Amino acid sequence: MLISYETQTYDKSALALYYLKEFLGKDKFQKAIQEFIRRWEGKHPTPIDFFATLNAASGQDLNWFLRPWFYEICTADLAIGTCSVHSGKVSAEILNHGKLPVPIKLNVYFNDGSRDSIYYAADIWKNGDTLFTLSKTFKKPIVKLILGDDEIPDSNEDDNIFIVK
Repeated sequence: MLISYETQTYDKSALALYYLKEFLGKDKFQKAIQEFIRRWEGKHPTPIDFFATLNAASGQDLNWFLRPWFYEICTADLAIGTCSVHSGKVSAEILNHGKLPVPIKLNVYFNDGSRDSIYYAADIWKNGDTLFTLSKTFKKPIVKLILGDDEIPDSNEDDNIFIVK
């Protein structure tokens, strides 16, 4: 819980830009940052100037991402909702309780001790949804699912585990 608090306060801006770079791609993100530097060199830009430049240089409306990260009171809080596992097929609802667009990483553990990961960048929440339904089939028997990792903050990790019974 302490790590999540620190991340969502002190490291929040850096983490937002990291996730932005991840779903825009390195080249497009770098182009947008360089355009900001070019436009505003020697001037006094505001955060709105930075965000407008990101939108223009990327050719996308990124306000769906920027607004919750920089202007709204949102938290990183994903959860596993309704989940079923049958014959290696996982159907799981991923809920975004905190409404902050963060990536989804679902770790799938198998009965032989191995693990696989399913990953979606933060733009999975682009349409303002707070529910994402994930469906994937694996060849091995599944024993548990764990949502998140050390790079994705979560204010309530108690709802991030599903044990197959």
